[in-house]
Amino acid sequence: MSKLKIGLIGAGNIANVHLDAYTKNDNAEIVAICDINEKVLNKTADKFGIEKRYTSVSDMLSSEKL
Repeated sequence: MSKLKIGLIGAGNIANVHLDAYTKNDNAEIVAICDINEKVLNKTADKFGIEKRYTSVSDMLSSEKL
């Protein structure tokens, strides 16, 4: 079974709850994250080791296979 590739929109407080749950799920792979606030985006992405970061939802959706 292939993993579900996750691209999260929004990197604020509730994102941490979702990302924590995804990291505990062996069937999920966090691929990318998006937020218009680069400071929040980078803080959350750094915390969870997410390399691919976007400030535009359309850019993330057109660039990633989610």
